[in-house]
Amino acid sequence: GKLFNLDSPILKVLGTLADMCLLNIMTLLGCLPIITAGASLTAMHYVMLKIVRNEEGYIWKDFWKSFKENFRQGTCIGLILLAFVVFFLVDCYIFKSLVEEISLPLLAIAGAFALFLYMIYLYVFPLLSHFHNTVLGTIKNAFFVGIMAFPQTVLMMIVSALPLVLVYQYTQILPLVLMFGFTGPACFCAWLYSKIFKRLEPKA
Repeated sequence: GKLFNLDSPILKVLGTLADMCLLNIMTLLGCLPIITAGASLTAMHYVMLKIVRNEEGYIWKDFWKSFKENFRQGTCIGLILLAFVVFFLVDCYIFKSLVEEISLPLLAIAGAFALFLYMIYLYVFPLLSHFHNTVLGTIKNAFFVGIMAFPQTVLMMIVSALPLVLVYQYTQILPLVLMFGFTGPACFCAWLYSKIFKRLEPKA
């Protein structure tokens, strides 16, 4: 009947969910060595933007195409962000041991720094996957886009943090997060930043 017609909405949704699950597992495996996490996240955003824009493609092929093309820059950006995260965590650990009058303002500054870092993280890999630029140019643009599209940035921050918050609260949903923890939020984010990117794309 109509239900299992190849063009039926139900089969399209199921197909997209299967694609997102496969993409999530590939991204997760790509992030496990840590050093390749940047390239893996860049490749995921490359595929995710194609999914959101309904552009033809093959998950596996497109993922590896972007992974290889952006390996050097993605790895470089990933390691820069990782260094900042380690620096932030060490600082917080030191600040906590200080007297309260000193530690509270310092922790507030560190918190603001963490939010800026998170904002850059949300845009830097999508930008790298879609636009040609230098490493520093991509990081700088991620910062500017995050500020320029601030309401969308706040939404992206909340949605991207959800899987971690939910796993922390309810460990039984871990299998679901392993299937869609990266791609679920990334799909929502791509839907938002796709519109921003359209304004930045050179007009044909």
